[in-house]
Amino acid sequence: MSISELVIRALSRHKGFESAHIWSVENEEKYSTLELQRASGLRSKLVSKEIFSLMRHLNHEGIFTRGLCSGIQGQGSLKDTLAAFGEHMSALAQGKKVHYVELGPEPIKTAHLVKALRTQASGILLYTAVDINETSELSMKNAIAPLLDNENNFHYVAANYHHLCRSDIDRKQDLTLITMLGFQEGNELPTVIGELIRNLSDSTTYVVSEMQLYIEGHNKHIYDFYQNDCMVAFSRLVSQLQDFQATGDHIVTLLTLPVLGRELYAAVTLQPGTRDGVPGYLITNICLKYTMEQFRAIRQYQGLEVIDEFMTGDASVVYQLSRLKKPGRDAGSVIQ
Repeated sequence: MSISELVIRALSRHKGFESAHIWSVENEEKYSTLELQRASGLRSKLVSKEIFSLMRHLNHEGIFTRGLCSGIQGQGSLKDTLAAFGEHMSALAQGKKVHYVELGPEPIKTAHLVKALRTQASGILLYTAVDINETSELSMKNAIAPLLDNENNFHYVAANYHHLCRSDIDRKQDLTLITMLGFQEGNELPTVIGELIRNLSDSTTYVVSEMQLYIEGHNKHIYDFYQNDCMVAFSRLVSQLQDFQATGDHIVTLLTLPVLGRELYAAVTLQPGTRDGVPGYLITNICLKYTMEQFRAIRQYQGLEVIDEFMTGDASVVYQLSRLKKPGRDAGSVIQ
């Protein structure tokens, strides 16, 4: 069962949505501009460009809003936590030929991390962006290529990263960094992400993830994020792509989904409106929200070991570094 199917089933038992018409849209339909996915040509591409611009603005706001995600004493803002994580990555990469592979690229946080990797003691840094939204290419090149020793070290692959394998990102590097920023790992089930990581990884690979966490009894940060103007506009753009007539702003809800033998939380945005005259809701975004313990257990299930974690002062966001377990270490079976 897909994550969308799990959400629709959960909504059928959720107060206020029991008898509502619910439509869902897969990630490829929301983001892809690839030839096989294009349904409406130029219009689709223009909306996709606007979606990328919205996400860029959202990340810029996250990094440059003073004190965002800080703790009670003002420590550990999102920007400071990302900087500390970047320093750790720089130490790991020192003197090595590094291939930074970004799945679903964004220029703001990535530029911070790439700058951190470009120290005097750093070796060669190669960068590859992999995206189904081709409108991101120019923005990523303008943001990242000038930070590299040679513009030829910048590569862009217009493809669904689920269709890639290790040989597609092999450039004889000493160290591979596979990054998923902007909470995007939560858009898919952990089984799907685990397969993706294993397909792209070898013993030189580290996985870099940014996740927004579920905190029992304290989840205002989740609602605040999805009620941001950029996310509200995102839902309207997705509605346009789906020929769904939006009415009003989207609704944000937290659902529990049965995943790997446990109940995991998911933030879901539902755009009210009509399709072909039928009133209902379009699911415009789904993102799993793990607790810190669940995120660690999921890595174990996926066959990875957590190397390090950097958490914001309010414990709402974590940057995690993990890698494939060494042979002989068993993966987990359920999420605790």
